[in-house]
Amino acid sequence: MDNQNYYQQPAPQQPEGKGKAITSMVLGICSICFMCGGPLAIVLGIIAMNFAKKVMEQNMDGQQFAKVGKITGLIGLIAGILGCVFWLIMLIVTIAGVASSF
Repeated sequence: MDNQNYYQQPAPQQPEGKGKAITSMVLGICSICFMCGGPLAIVLGIIAMNFAKKVMEQNMDGQQFAKVGKITGLIGLIAGILGCVFWLIMLIVTIAGVASSF
């Protein structure tokens, strides 16, 4: 048997900025997918834009992913707000319709 010292090298770590940038992009895309839900899209859009802002301010890796996350988060945020307004109007119209039938 050889008396060689075997040791495990640590796995290469992904830069922190790239992970945050990808998270921003994924949350931004999810906020667009849930835009009819309203509040969920708003929350996901805000979080996506927050992650993107941190990556862009600190000049971390993954700037392109952060830009995509910022744009999709903004689209999801606006669509979520419009979705909430739509559902609120539909609720008001429904209540008014029911109240007028009495």
